[in-house]
Amino acid sequence: MLPGKRLDVLMKTMNKSRQVKKDAYKELKEAGNKLVTARDSLNQAWYLEQGEYEKYLDDKESFKRMRSLCGCNVKFIEGVLDNLLEMIERLQEKLQKSESRHLSSTLRIQIREYEEEYSCYDQDICHHNNMIIAAQAELDKVLHTLRDYRGKRKELKPIFDSAKEKRDDAQVEHKSAVLDYSNSARKFATYRNYLAEKIGIPSRYRRSGVFVEIRSDYSVMFYFGGKGGPKGEGCGYYVMNKKGKVIYRQRPVKLTGQG
Repeated sequence: MLPGKRLDVLMKTMNKSRQVKKDAYKELKEAGNKLVTARDSLNQAWYLEQGEYEKYLDDKESFKRMRSLCGCNVKFIEGVLDNLLEMIERLQEKLQKSESRHLSSTLRIQIREYEEEYSCYDQDICHHNNMIIAAQAELDKVLHTLRDYRGKRKELKPIFDSAKEKRDDAQVEHKSAVLDYSNSARKFATYRNYLAEKIGIPSRYRRSGVFVEIRSDYSVMFYFGGKGGPKGEGCGYYVMNKKGKVIYRQRPVKLTGQG
């Protein structure tokens, strides 16, 4: 293969691999951003779940204590009610057997007082039972919220796993693209420097860098020694035809102020 064409192939390969590397970096950056978003969403869901779980545990313990206390109170009141019921039944039996109008009136008053007391205690039982029911309903609400947060976290976990897998794949692709570009750039630079030495560009200019332009006929322009870069102001340039022969030489121009 002719030198100019070979250099052109190496340059195009390098430029193509540079674009692949650029695209791979873009994909890696996008995958990384999506992973960050997925991780933030998953972490937020996890914190919400943990906070609600701790609240549920606290509320559950409070509910148990309240239910136990209400249960003891209800059991005590039920004992009182049993005693009152027995007393009412005994008084009713006496009332049925009483032949005295005064005694009967007194018994009726006592029965009514005990029945009113019985009603008050019965309302206390209803109040305690309602407290347990209301507390259970509140605890169920917390449990429902906890299950919602847990469900959301479980929904987000596969999304995070998928984002992480894509980020990892993008890292592999980017690493491979960087390596391919490094190899192609090294091959291009090696052959360019080989040609630069072959056509007689002084070593001091080769060390500072040589810039090439390849024309459509595969002739090559070698620029070197310019101000601030190989193709800078006052640069020199050699023209090599596609077969590798130098057809023109222009030495760098020494600018005012240059040493």
